[in-house]
Amino acid sequence: MEHTLTFGNLLDQSAEEFAKKTAISCGKTTYTYAELKDRVQALAVGLSELGIGPHDRVAILMGNSIDYMELLFAVAKLGAVTVPINTFLTPFEVAYILKDSGASCLVGTRDLMEPLIDHRNGLDRLSHLVVVDEVFRDALPIENLRAKTWIDGPMVDVDPDQIAAIMYTSGTTGRPKGAMLSHANILMNMDQGLDAIPVLPEDRMLVFLPMFHIYTITACIMAPLHVGCTIELLPSVRPFSRLLKTIALRRPSLLMGIPPLYNILVQKKIPGFIRHLNPLRLCFSAAAPLSEEVRQRFEAGFGTPLLQGYGLSEASPAITMERLGGERRAGAVGLPVKGIEVRVVDEDGNDVPLGETGEIIAKGPNIMKGYLNLEEETRETIRDGWLYTGDMAKMDEDGYVYIVDRKKDMILVHGMNVYSREVECILDQHPAVEQSAVVGKREEDGERVVAVVQLKVGKEATPKELRAFCQERLANFKVPHQILFRDSLPMTPTLKVKKKELREEISGEAS
Repeated sequence: MEHTLTFGNLLDQSAEEFAKKTAISCGKTTYTYAELKDRVQALAVGLSELGIGPHDRVAILMGNSIDYMELLFAVAKLGAVTVPINTFLTPFEVAYILKDSGASCLVGTRDLMEPLIDHRNGLDRLSHLVVVDEVFRDALPIENLRAKTWIDGPMVDVDPDQIAAIMYTSGTTGRPKGAMLSHANILMNMDQGLDAIPVLPEDRMLVFLPMFHIYTITACIMAPLHVGCTIELLPSVRPFSRLLKTIALRRPSLLMGIPPLYNILVQKKIPGFIRHLNPLRLCFSAAAPLSEEVRQRFEAGFGTPLLQGYGLSEASPAITMERLGGERRAGAVGLPVKGIEVRVVDEDGNDVPLGETGEIIAKGPNIMKGYLNLEEETRETIRDGWLYTGDMAKMDEDGYVYIVDRKKDMILVHGMNVYSREVECILDQHPAVEQSAVVGKREEDGERVVAVVQLKVGKEATPKELRAFCQERLANFKVPHQILFRDSLPMTPTLKVKKKELREEISGEAS
């Protein structure tokens, strides 16, 4: 299965069909599809005159903005590769990604780029710095690149199978790995998502998730622009009142979010008029497990369906999704998206019986080309065309997938497997617990289950009380041997707990 579009001609096609329609709105700035296309083409000319061409890597280090979106398309028009960088990383970590990716151009904001000056040793290929706000040192203002008279611009024949983006994983298990995704990978996954949850030309999609994440690029940028709907862009969800104000005033019909957002929405006191006049026709959640309790409370309070899915960067990202109007099963993350095969296998790659736990693997046109500069890791992750996700799951007789845990988070207690997610689900049901993280602690005779717990504000609980709560609901070998309390849990920018950090702290290995 192949895709005939690339990022560049996707936008060109939409601009021809929806020329005068608003493509994107951010604050007081609004561009039609035709205007967005012209701005992208002008930016492509400027980048071309810097020497950016096919297969060159252009890194982006900034928060959400229209500039960010335009760069995704302008870089692609030149046959070059975008390297979106997590804005929460330290300069040392950013320098690693710039070196590993071989980026020749970095575009971003001054506050994020200037600290990199002291880390430029070894970045011999980084020839150009382009700043989108305040000028500093030798950085070139992005508007200087646009100050061109547009005629036809650079004509580059881009193959859909070419790499469009290198998405670096969060690096919670070591050095970040660059997943190489082609135009076809991402746009096939866009089609797969639209098959499960149709986006309509009359929709308005509220976008606030960070653009350095593939979930945002595929579901919140490519999908809406492909079908001709309007993107309502928020630079950030903070302060939270900005989100509520935007929903009330701009009337979006679609919201793509993550579980913590919906958790906040069901806990906060939302003005009655917003609930009553709620314009949202559909909400979607991904990137982490969604509590069934939160989903039920959200749907009851807002009267809007809240669907979820499962995926990872290496799959562009969606592997399973719930369908609009389709059956939903408690604990399941939906069915495999159209055109992708999913299996649950044991350590030897053999299918496990239905209902039993194994590693989920997937094969389809949205699976990455591999990890940049990491041939061995690529061979370990993609075998005979199957992506080994590292996630433990079950599948029922109808193909619904139930994520149990990360494979690396499995704890071996006296020869028996304990899946940390199962223990966390029980702990999180305690009325005093805000959230928990369960990891394994190595000792001389094996591993022990350790839980790190964040209590709700104003609530109290003791380790003895929480252990008793677990003992009523779990087999004894699964009950935490030790329970520690923290004011907060260390989180990645995509709101996943940094379990590697917790393991090191608990084992006394943290520096």
